[in-house]
Amino acid sequence: RAFNLLLLAAARNEFAARAMTLMNGLARRFWYRHFRETADLALAARRHAEVARAVAEGAAERAAAAADALIAYMEGVAHRAAARCAGKSPETAPD
Repeated sequence: RAFNLLLLAAARNEFAARAMTLMNGLARRFWYRHFRETADLALAARRHAEVARAVAEGAAERAAAAADALIAYMEGVAHRAAARCAGKSPETAPD
């Protein structure tokens, strides 16, 4: 949560901050419910670290690319969780 709040403050975009603040609680509940079955915690940590490092270094393009990679990873987690809940093999869900 602290990581997300720091990114929102750094972005200085009140509209994005409002939208993400509303989604944060839902996203955290989803993550805690599904991460054991569908996520790679070490990979998630590396993706977050890549974003944080790029932001700290002021590397905007690298930060954007790292954020895209993080979001793509999280979308894969969501797809695998949805497949698992639907009784399908998580391995066949799109990444």
